[in-house]
Amino acid sequence: MIDDKEIINIISEQASTNNGKLNSSAEIDGSTYLIKDLGFNSVEFVVIFERIQARINGKINFIDLLMPNRSSYVEDLSINQIISFLRKNPTPEKSSGPTEDPYINRRELIDAEDINLLERSIRHQQYPDEQVNTSSQLCFLLSAPRSGSTLLRKMLGCHPDVYAPMELHLMSYIDFKQRREELSNQEHRHLLEGTIVARQEVRGMKRSISKAVEEMYVRDERSVCQFFKEIDPHLSQKVLVDKTPTYAFSSKTLERIKHTFPQAKFIHLTRTPNAVIKSMID
Repeated sequence: MIDDKEIINIISEQASTNNGKLNSSAEIDGSTYLIKDLGFNSVEFVVIFERIQARINGKINFIDLLMPNRSSYVEDLSINQIISFLRKNPTPEKSSGPTEDPYINRRELIDAEDINLLERSIRHQQYPDEQVNTSSQLCFLLSAPRSGSTLLRKMLGCHPDVYAPMELHLMSYIDFKQRREELSNQEHRHLLEGTIVARQEVRGMKRSISKAVEEMYVRDERSVCQFFKEIDPHLSQKVLVDKTPTYAFSSKTLERIKHTFPQAKFIHLTRTPNAVIKSMID
Protein backbone atom coordinates (compact mmCIF):
# COMPACT_ATOMS: atom_id res chain seq x y z
CA MET A 1 0.00 0.00 0.00
CA ILE A 2 1.26 3.47 -0.83
CA ASP A 3 1.87 5.76 2.16
CA ASP A 4 0.84 9.40 2.62
CA LYS A 5 4.31 10.80 1.98
CA GLU A 6 4.58 9.02 -1.38
CA ILE A 7 1.26 10.50 -2.51
CA ILE A 8 2.40 14.00 -1.57
CA ASN A 9 5.68 13.42 -3.41
CA ILE A 10 3.86 12.31 -6.58
CA ILE A 11 1.68 15.43 -6.53
CA SER A 12 4.65 17.68 -5.72
CA GLU A 13 6.60 16.31 -8.68
CA GLN A 14 3.62 16.93 -10.96
CA ALA A 15 3.29 20.49 -9.65
CA SER A 16 6.99 21.14 -10.31
CA THR A 17 6.52 20.24 -14.00
CA ASN A 18 3.39 22.38 -14.28
CA ASN A 19 5.25 25.49 -15.46
CA GLY A 20 3.34 28.76 -15.45
CA LYS A 21 0.65 27.67 -13.00
CA LEU A 22 -0.13 29.77 -9.96
CA ASN A 23 1.05 28.68 -6.52
CA SER A 24 2.94 25.64 -7.86
CA SER A 25 5.92 26.61 -5.68
CA ALA A 26 3.82 26.78 -2.50
CA GLU A 27 4.38 24.25 0.26
CA ILE A 28 2.33 21.15 -0.46
CA ASP A 29 0.72 19.13 2.34
CA GLY A 30 -2.47 17.24 3.05
CA SER A 31 -4.60 20.39 3.06
CA THR A 32 -3.46 21.44 -0.45
CA TYR A 33 -6.17 21.45 -3.13
CA LEU A 34 -5.31 20.27 -6.64
CA ILE A 35 -7.30 22.90 -8.56
CA LYS A 36 -7.53 25.89 -6.23
CA ASP A 37 -3.94 25.75 -4.97
CA LEU A 38 -2.03 24.03 -7.79
CA GLY A 39 -4.07 24.89 -10.89
CA PHE A 40 -4.33 21.25 -11.98
CA ASN A 41 -6.83 20.11 -14.61
CA SER A 42 -8.12 16.75 -15.84
CA VAL A 43 -4.83 15.90 -17.56
CA GLU A 44 -2.85 16.29 -14.33
CA PHE A 45 -5.50 14.28 -12.45
CA VAL A 46 -5.03 11.37 -14.85
CA VAL A 47 -1.23 11.53 -14.57
CA ILE A 48 -1.39 11.50 -10.77
CA PHE A 49 -3.82 8.59 -10.60
CA GLU A 50 -1.83 6.58 -13.14
CA ARG A 51 1.35 7.07 -11.11
CA ILE A 52 -0.42 5.98 -7.92
CA GLN A 53 -1.72 2.85 -9.67
CA ALA A 54 1.75 2.10 -11.06
CA ARG A 55 3.18 2.39 -7.54
CA ILE A 56 0.66 -0.10 -6.06
CA ASN A 57 0.72 -2.32 -9.17
CA GLY A 58 -3.04 -2.43 -9.46
CA LYS A 59 -6.15 -0.56 -10.54
CA ILE A 60 -8.14 1.75 -8.29
CA ASN A 61 -11.67 2.80 -9.26
CA PHE A 62 -11.12 6.55 -8.95
CA ILE A 63 -14.57 7.25 -10.41
CA ASP A 64 -15.91 6.70 -6.87
CA LEU A 65 -13.69 9.58 -5.77
CA LEU A 66 -14.27 11.95 -8.70
CA MET A 67 -18.00 11.28 -9.22
CA PRO A 68 -19.36 9.96 -5.91
CA ASN A 69 -23.04 10.44 -6.82
CA ARG A 70 -22.59 9.48 -10.51
CA SER A 71 -24.32 12.70 -11.66
CA SER A 72 -21.50 15.26 -11.54
CA TYR A 73 -17.79 15.55 -10.85
CA VAL A 74 -16.44 16.99 -7.61
CA GLU A 75 -15.32 20.61 -7.96
CA ASP A 76 -11.91 20.08 -6.35
CA LEU A 77 -9.92 17.57 -4.30
CA SER A 78 -7.50 17.99 -1.44
CA ILE A 79 -4.57 15.63 -0.95
CA ASN A 80 -6.16 14.50 2.31
CA GLN A 81 -9.29 13.43 0.41
CA ILE A 82 -7.18 11.30 -1.92
CA ILE A 83 -5.33 9.77 1.03
CA SER A 84 -8.60 9.05 2.85
CA PHE A 85 -10.08 7.44 -0.27
CA LEU A 86 -7.08 5.15 -0.72
CA ARG A 87 -7.24 4.09 2.93
CA LYS A 88 -10.88 3.05 2.43
CA ASN A 89 -9.98 1.18 -0.77
CA PRO A 90 -6.70 -0.52 0.17
CA THR A 91 -7.00 -3.52 -2.17
CA PRO A 92 -6.51 -2.61 -5.84
CA GLU A 93 -8.24 -4.50 -8.59
CA LYS A 94 -5.77 -6.75 -10.40
CA SER A 95 -5.87 -6.73 -14.16
CA SER A 96 -7.48 -9.93 -15.44
CA GLY A 97 -7.34 -9.62 -19.20
CA PRO A 98 -9.93 -8.04 -21.49
CA THR A 99 -12.87 -6.31 -19.84
CA GLU A 100 -16.51 -6.61 -20.80
CA ASP A 101 -17.43 -5.00 -24.10
CA PRO A 102 -18.70 -1.48 -23.19
CA TYR A 103 -20.96 -1.53 -26.25
CA ILE A 104 -22.76 -4.75 -25.31
CA ASN A 105 -25.90 -2.79 -24.43
CA ARG A 106 -25.79 -0.57 -27.50
CA ARG A 107 -29.09 0.85 -28.71
CA GLU A 108 -30.54 1.34 -32.17
CA LEU A 109 -29.23 4.04 -34.50
CA ILE A 110 -30.32 7.57 -33.68
CA ASP A 111 -33.33 8.93 -35.53
CA ALA A 112 -34.92 12.31 -36.26
CA GLU A 113 -36.50 12.50 -32.80
CA ASP A 114 -33.09 12.10 -31.18
CA ILE A 115 -31.72 14.93 -33.29
CA ASN A 116 -34.70 17.13 -32.40
CA LEU A 117 -34.21 16.38 -28.71
CA LEU A 118 -30.58 17.47 -28.94
CA GLU A 119 -31.56 20.61 -30.85
CA ARG A 120 -34.13 21.58 -28.20
CA SER A 121 -31.54 21.23 -25.44
CA ILE A 122 -29.21 23.78 -27.06
CA ARG A 123 -29.97 27.46 -26.52
CA HIS A 124 -29.83 29.58 -29.69
CA GLN A 125 -30.18 33.14 -28.43
CA GLN A 126 -29.75 36.52 -30.08
CA TYR A 127 -26.65 38.50 -29.17
CA PRO A 128 -26.01 42.25 -29.20
CA ASP A 129 -24.12 43.72 -32.13
CA GLU A 130 -20.57 44.33 -30.90
CA GLN A 131 -17.08 44.39 -32.39
CA VAL A 132 -13.85 44.13 -30.41
CA ASN A 133 -10.36 44.78 -31.72
CA THR A 134 -7.46 43.23 -29.83
CA SER A 135 -3.72 43.60 -30.32
CA SER A 136 -3.28 39.87 -29.65
CA GLN A 137 -4.45 37.23 -32.12
CA LEU A 138 -7.54 35.44 -30.80
CA CYS A 139 -7.87 31.74 -31.59
CA PHE A 140 -10.93 29.69 -30.63
CA LEU A 141 -10.43 25.95 -30.14
CA LEU A 142 -13.67 24.09 -30.89
CA SER A 143 -14.53 20.42 -30.44
CA ALA A 144 -17.00 17.94 -29.07
CA PRO A 145 -16.46 17.04 -25.39
CA ARG A 146 -13.92 14.26 -24.71
CA SER A 147 -12.05 14.95 -27.94
CA GLY A 148 -8.66 15.78 -26.44
CA SER A 149 -9.10 19.57 -26.42
CA THR A 150 -7.51 19.96 -22.98
CA LEU A 151 -4.39 18.12 -24.08
CA LEU A 152 -4.17 20.18 -27.28
CA ARG A 153 -4.64 23.39 -25.27
CA LYS A 154 -1.75 22.46 -23.00
CA MET A 155 0.44 21.63 -26.01
CA LEU A 156 -0.32 24.99 -27.63
CA GLY A 157 0.34 26.75 -24.32
CA CYS A 158 3.90 25.39 -24.27
CA HIS A 159 4.82 27.88 -27.01
CA PRO A 160 6.19 31.14 -25.53
CA ASP A 161 3.99 33.25 -27.83
CA VAL A 162 0.75 31.48 -26.93
CA TYR A 163 -1.40 31.97 -23.83
CA ALA A 164 -3.92 29.13 -23.48
CA PRO A 165 -5.86 29.39 -20.20
CA MET A 166 -8.43 26.98 -18.82
CA GLU A 167 -11.93 27.13 -20.36
CA LEU A 168 -13.35 30.67 -20.26
CA HIS A 169 -17.04 30.00 -21.07
CA LEU A 170 -17.81 33.54 -22.18
CA MET A 171 -19.19 33.84 -25.70
CA SER A 172 -22.30 31.70 -25.13
CA TYR A 173 -23.65 34.39 -22.80
CA ILE A 174 -24.66 38.02 -23.28
CA ASP A 175 -23.18 39.39 -20.07
CA PHE A 176 -21.49 38.33 -16.85
CA LYS A 177 -24.78 38.32 -14.94
CA GLN A 178 -26.38 35.79 -17.30
CA ARG A 179 -23.20 33.72 -17.23
CA ARG A 180 -23.20 33.63 -13.42
CA GLU A 181 -26.89 32.74 -13.22
CA GLU A 182 -26.59 29.83 -15.65
CA LEU A 183 -23.33 28.39 -14.31
CA SER A 184 -23.88 28.79 -10.57
CA ASN A 185 -25.38 25.35 -9.95
CA GLN A 186 -23.29 22.69 -8.27
CA GLU A 187 -22.62 20.80 -11.49
CA HIS A 188 -21.25 23.78 -13.45
CA ARG A 189 -19.91 26.19 -10.82
CA HIS A 190 -16.30 25.25 -11.55
CA LEU A 191 -16.69 26.61 -15.10
CA LEU A 192 -16.71 30.15 -13.66
CA GLU A 193 -13.09 29.74 -12.54
CA GLY A 194 -11.53 30.24 -15.98
CA THR A 195 -11.77 34.03 -16.14
CA ILE A 196 -10.77 34.45 -12.49
CA VAL A 197 -7.59 32.40 -12.90
CA ALA A 198 -6.73 33.92 -16.30
CA ARG A 199 -7.05 37.44 -14.89
CA GLN A 200 -4.74 36.44 -12.03
CA GLU A 201 -2.14 35.08 -14.41
CA VAL A 202 -2.25 37.85 -17.02
CA ARG A 203 -2.49 40.82 -14.68
CA GLY A 204 -0.47 39.34 -11.81
CA MET A 205 -3.11 40.10 -9.21
CA LYS A 206 -4.28 38.25 -6.13
CA ARG A 207 -7.17 35.85 -6.45
CA SER A 208 -9.31 37.96 -4.09
CA ILE A 209 -8.85 41.01 -6.34
CA SER A 210 -9.66 39.02 -9.48
CA LYS A 211 -12.85 37.72 -7.84
CA ALA A 212 -13.79 41.27 -6.84
CA VAL A 213 -13.44 42.39 -10.47
CA GLU A 214 -15.65 39.49 -11.50
CA GLU A 215 -18.30 40.48 -8.95
CA MET A 216 -18.26 44.04 -10.29
CA TYR A 217 -18.81 42.77 -13.83
CA VAL A 218 -21.75 40.66 -12.65
CA ARG A 219 -23.29 43.52 -10.69
CA ASP A 220 -22.93 45.95 -13.61
CA GLU A 221 -24.09 43.34 -16.16
CA ARG A 222 -20.98 43.94 -18.25
CA SER A 223 -20.74 42.30 -21.65
CA VAL A 224 -18.66 39.12 -21.62
CA CYS A 225 -16.47 40.78 -24.25
CA GLN A 226 -15.21 43.10 -21.50
CA PHE A 227 -12.90 40.31 -20.38
CA PHE A 228 -11.01 40.33 -23.69
CA LYS A 229 -10.78 44.13 -23.62
CA GLU A 230 -9.48 44.02 -20.05
CA ILE A 231 -6.65 41.52 -20.44
CA ASP A 232 -5.52 42.45 -23.95
CA PRO A 233 -3.24 45.36 -22.87
CA HIS A 234 -1.59 43.13 -20.24
CA LEU A 235 -1.08 40.02 -22.38
CA SER A 236 2.61 39.41 -23.08
CA GLN A 237 1.94 36.59 -25.57
CA LYS A 238 0.97 37.21 -29.20
CA VAL A 239 -1.84 34.65 -29.32
CA LEU A 240 -4.73 34.01 -26.90
CA VAL A 241 -6.43 30.61 -27.21
CA ASP A 242 -9.99 30.30 -25.87
CA LYS A 243 -10.66 26.57 -25.53
CA THR A 244 -14.37 26.25 -24.74
CA PRO A 245 -15.92 23.23 -26.54
CA THR A 246 -19.52 24.34 -25.91
CA TYR A 247 -19.12 27.27 -28.32
CA ALA A 248 -19.47 24.75 -31.14
CA PHE A 249 -22.92 23.64 -29.95
CA SER A 250 -24.72 26.63 -31.46
CA SER A 251 -24.29 28.24 -34.87
CA LYS A 252 -25.54 31.49 -33.32
CA THR A 253 -22.59 31.52 -30.92
CA LEU A 254 -20.13 30.84 -33.74
CA GLU A 255 -21.65 33.63 -35.83
CA ARG A 256 -21.36 35.97 -32.87
CA ILE A 257 -17.67 35.15 -32.40
CA LYS A 258 -16.95 35.72 -36.10
CA HIS A 259 -18.76 39.08 -36.05
CA THR A 260 -17.35 40.27 -32.72
CA PHE A 261 -13.76 39.32 -33.53
CA PRO A 262 -13.37 39.65 -37.33
CA GLN A 263 -9.69 38.67 -37.20
CA ALA A 264 -10.25 35.58 -35.04
CA LYS A 265 -8.96 32.18 -36.15
CA PHE A 266 -10.46 28.79 -35.37
CA ILE A 267 -9.14 25.30 -34.70
CA HIS A 268 -11.73 22.56 -35.10
CA LEU A 269 -10.54 19.44 -33.32
CA THR A 270 -12.22 16.17 -34.29
CA ARG A 271 -12.00 12.69 -32.84
CA THR A 272 -13.44 9.38 -33.99
CA PRO A 273 -16.97 9.21 -32.45
CA ASN A 274 -16.41 5.70 -31.08
CA ALA A 275 -13.39 6.97 -29.14
CA VAL A 276 -15.42 9.91 -27.77
CA ILE A 277 -18.17 7.55 -26.59
CA LYS A 278 -15.65 5.17 -25.05
CA SER A 279 -14.06 8.09 -23.20
CA MET A 280 -17.45 9.11 -21.79
CA ILE A 281 -18.18 5.53 -20.70
CA ASP A 282 -14.79 5.25 -18.98
